[in-house]
Amino acid sequence: MAAHVGGAGQIGHERVQVAGVTALVTCGGQGFDQGAIAQERVWPRPARAASTVGAMAEVEVRDSPERKRFEAVVDGQVAGFAEYMHGDGLVVLPHTQVDPAFEGKGVGAALARAALDNARSRGVRVLATCPFIAGWMNRHPEYLDLAYQNQN
Repeated sequence: MAAHVGGAGQIGHERVQVAGVTALVTCGGQGFDQGAIAQERVWPRPARAASTVGAMAEVEVRDSPERKRFEAVVDGQVAGFAEYMHGDGLVVLPHTQVDPAFEGKGVGAALARAALDNARSRGVRVLATCPFIAGWMNRHPEYLDLAYQNQN
């Protein structure tokens, strides 16, 4: 069952329920998150300027189970996160966010890989409702076997 809230050109939210997990999925809109997850820090989009991080950042990804997300850390600073929800034999990945200062530095890819490797090690399927994670999986076919397939 899904319910969409939001108009054309606006950030909308869709509640999706699969395998006993209800996910609030951010969809639509333009640009960076625009506050879709109000309780999280939302980084403002800076003017495009030279980044203080090299072409590929040294990214450490850690699980933060109390916040139900993986966090990417660069030089001791949280540079991004990928939220998750666990269900029966399933993990839902509804939202990924990267600080604009770290975009294009491999932070999102490190988060996707860590979340998907974790799902594989736990033997669960992945419902990637986050457009970034879904797209990343499509570009990395070695992870497509983890994709949740509706059996109805």
